[in-house]
Amino acid sequence: MLSYDKWLPSTLLLTYYQTDGSRNSQLINLASLILGQNGVWGNITENSAADVQFIHDVLEKYKQVRDDVTVSDPVREGEPGNSSEVVEKINARNGKGEVVMFSNGGHSRYITEHRVNPRIWSTEGVKVHEDKAGRAVIDADFDGSSAKIVFFGVE
Repeated sequence: MLSYDKWLPSTLLLTYYQTDGSRNSQLINLASLILGQNGVWGNITENSAADVQFIHDVLEKYKQVRDDVTVSDPVREGEPGNSSEVVEKINARNGKGEVVMFSNGGHSRYITEHRVNPRIWSTEGVKVHEDKAGRAVIDADFDGSSAKIVFFGVE
């Protein structure tokens, strides 16, 4: 579905993701949500204040690049639902966007296909640096089944 964003933006379609449960579950659901489905399900107010703040912070970063995510062609590594899976949605014109990584555990490395904007934010367990070509080299450590999120071009 994400491949058709330019013609039928996935932001028009609503798929719901739960934000309760463990931090790893929250990360998986937020990572899926920011790939374009944009829907939250459940009673977010039943989460702890720290969890609500975490969800808020991720979504505020996403809002800064969501238009870039929508216009970008996805670059995929791995198959949906398999471990590991990576989806890169970076606007090739300005380097803004995101990389989302899913894994059942261990260490993963991913090098973006596109050059990236140097204003970078990521979730815990991620280290990012640029290579000589301006692409991001992302190293992520997973503690069990989880997701990692990296935004490019955010304040």
